[in-house]
Amino acid sequence: MDHLFNILNYFSSVGASRGDDPLTEEWKAKRLRAWASLVFLAIGFGLSLLLANTMDRLSGNGIFSAIAEQWRPTAAYIVGGGLSILLLFSPYCWWSVVRFAQKHGAG
Repeated sequence: MDHLFNILNYFSSVGASRGDDPLTEEWKAKRLRAWASLVFLAIGFGLSLLLANTMDRLSGNGIFSAIAEQWRPTAAYIVGGGLSILLLFSPYCWWSVVRFAQKHGAG
């Protein structure tokens, strides 16, 4: 973790003296994508909890219990697949930040 903070500090200091050359722009894009992936991951977990809570409430209702039981496996596959994609994409984004830093001598 300390290594990642050193990389972030290095490119923050370099960005002020360089302006917006292509290397700095690429660094900013990779960093933005990495932070956005964490935000999407948090939103995905929140939506999955909301969906689980909704399914539980619907299964407790007499009218909607059959619908909830019918849709529960489909919702589980959709939520599981979406979170799996996000859980794979987020580390990839952060790994690309670290690789970019190592390639350009920041680490």
